[in-house]
Amino acid sequence: LDAMLHGGGGTHPSGSEMLQEVRGALTALREALLDSPEIQAVLDSLTDTNEADLDAMLEVTIHKIVLKPLRSHLYTCLREYRLRDGTLQRLNDNQEVMHGKSIKELGGSPGVGVPDAVTMERIQQRLTDMHKSYSPSKKVQHLLKICKTIYQAMSSGSGAVLGADDFLPCLTWVLLGSELSRLQLDTEYMMELLDPGQLQGE
Repeated sequence: LDAMLHGGGGTHPSGSEMLQEVRGALTALREALLDSPEIQAVLDSLTDTNEADLDAMLEVTIHKIVLKPLRSHLYTCLREYRLRDGTLQRLNDNQEVMHGKSIKELGGSPGVGVPDAVTMERIQQRLTDMHKSYSPSKKVQHLLKICKTIYQAMSSGSGAVLGADDFLPCLTWVLLGSELSRLQLDTEYMMELLDPGQLQGE
């Protein structure tokens, strides 16, 4: 923690490598805790909790210990990396070009709905909550709720069964009305800091 907070975040070739080093430290800490007799005794006493839930509990606890004090610093470093390599500028330029396009222009099927103003406000609040979360696991939970809200808006009133091909244009429409540069950083934070086992599946 001390090394990262006092300049360690800016010495890596890229933001991804910086976050990968942090992920490595999280994994090493978890393994060290699991090797501790005291911790193992506590885990063994939780007989009503399955192993997967115990792993998730330990992971979230480590997030609080390590990532909560580091979150702001990591985001500052990550933003600096992406400003230097031009990622955020290109993203903003592309957003300006695409903003205002209809769901049909984005490839949406006839009858696919988009969130109304009230729903968009709720989505934006959830995006803000996701951004503020220090735990990548909690960020994923917020993201899943956002996707569920978008999917419900897509099929509202039509009664049609819609799939992934219909979801992507609607998701794109929502993102074009959001703060994309912040979402880019949130995505990298999640993808690099999540336990690799959590990256399986959808």
